[in-house]
Amino acid sequence: MRALKYPILIALGVLVVAGCLLIVGLIQPTNSESASPRSNCAEGDCENGMGRKHFPGPQVYYGAFSGGLRHGVGMLVEADGTRYSGNWKKDLRHGEGAIQYPDLRIFKGFFQSGRKHGKGILTWPEGIKLIGQWQHGKLHGVAVYIHKDKKELAGLYEHGQIISGFGTWIYLDGTHYIGEWEGGLRSGNGILFKQDGSIAAGGIWLNDYIFELRD
Repeated sequence: MRALKYPILIALGVLVVAGCLLIVGLIQPTNSESASPRSNCAEGDCENGMGRKHFPGPQVYYGAFSGGLRHGVGMLVEADGTRYSGNWKKDLRHGEGAIQYPDLRIFKGFFQSGRKHGKGILTWPEGIKLIGQWQHGKLHGVAVYIHKDKKELAGLYEHGQIISGFGTWIYLDGTHYIGEWEGGLRSGNGILFKQDGSIAAGGIWLNDYIFELRD
């Protein structure tokens, strides 16, 4: 029985080492992104050049890379069809660019660290334009609306919220209101639009409620 002592110990040692290797293998990153920075690169040079790469979302980016980051000019297409075309800096939207939304609204302007920042123009499919300044992703200051008939109306925004004058607000359900405001509430002439762009209600509003309907 003593002759078997050392072979048994060696065998146990091999099993322990194998078990450790198995555990190490299990705790190593299995995420394809962390396993290889080029693993989601579908085409081209996604390290330092031009390429096409897939991101979570899912999202697809076409454009310039530097050090494995989106850097330079490129286009990002999101799952819902939203498209950003413009400049990037260290993986964030930065500089001049444009966003086209699924409802066909188009924003053209400037970005900083991934958010709208600076002068911009938001255009609706029906031809209405909003010209104003954005700060850290939110409309701030005086904004001017230009209608199809070239009529101009101004409104005052504070950190994205319309305060007074003429302005618009897009609600979470996709509807949006365009009209007059007072104290942050819908007051005066205005129209509430459905998600598809058709009119839900139009007329005179008072303290955020429609007061007099108009056809």
